[in-house]
Amino acid sequence: EDKYSKEAQRLKKEVKGLIDREMNSVAKLEFIDVVQRLGLGYQFETEIKNALSSIYNNTEDAQLLDDLYAVSLRFRLLRQHGFNISQ
Repeated sequence: EDKYSKEAQRLKKEVKGLIDREMNSVAKLEFIDVVQRLGLGYQFETEIKNALSSIYNNTEDAQLLDDLYAVSLRFRLLRQHGFNISQ
């Protein structure tokens, strides 16, 4: 049982590192979406909020403006986490 607890803590650290890691905005949004769909979003609320805040403040990102999928994913995740974003 202690072995599994240590492994779970190691995996949590790894996921936190992946959320905080530099990557393009679309990949980060997809990663956050996958973590939430797995039902693990509550474990990483602070990291997700920080990542989404940086994406919200970066309005110049061309990847998020040219792709309908990226725009819709950004819109949904930001609205879901309480960010005020216009329609």
